Amino acid sequence: MSNPKPNFEYPQGFYSNYHSQKPICGVLATAIASGVIYDVAHEACKKAMADLYPKRQRFGGKTTTAQRELAMTRLGVKFERTNIVAKKPKLIDAVKDFEPGIIYLVVTPKHISAILDGYLIDQNRLQRIELVSFASKRVSEITKITGKGW
Repeated sequence: MSNPKPNFEYPQGFYSNYHSQKPICGVLATAIASGVIYDVAHEACKKAMADLYPKRQRFGGKTTTAQRELAMTRLGVKFERTNIVAKKPKLIDAVKDFEPGIIYLVVTPKHISAILDGYLIDQNRLQRIELVSFASKRVSEITKITGKGW
């Protein structure tokens, strides 16, 4: 029996035809984890970049783990990093241990995606994890969203 598609959608203010080719996967993941509109997450990530890296002048959308975590903390998100990455599993194998109904942020080489109930969402797609082109890539980091705090 296949899992029904979860209530997992793009945040308000995200336009796939405009944003899909831009390096904004971290901002989108922050918006999804926080439950805020895209522009609020963008500003939170931009402010986090300015605070963490004061010499950087422009924010184009690329984020680091430190930026995302600071932005999510400021947006009231409760989260924890899992220790599964010690094994460096493939994405398709890592999702087998995910709890249902919980959003996970998963970092693969040069990319971050949000995953809920076997579905992956990023700036290019919302589809079952088995159908994603990079399902065999190694996972370098997994963050479990435990609460939104507001």
